[in-house]
Amino acid sequence: MEEKLQEEKQLHQDLRAVRDELDNLDHQRASIERRMLSTRRKTCARNKPRSS
Repeated sequence: MEEKLQEEKQLHQDLRAVRDELDNLDHQRASIERRMLSTRRKTCARNKPRSS
């Protein structure tokens, strides 16, 4: 019985580690998307013809 509890505890720790890593990757993805959008906006603004 004790072995089962230890195994379950380890599985919970592993799950928490995986969940934390997924959260971290999701934050990185969102940050990259924001930077890409910002870069696109700057590029579009630079390439826009100026009206006289």
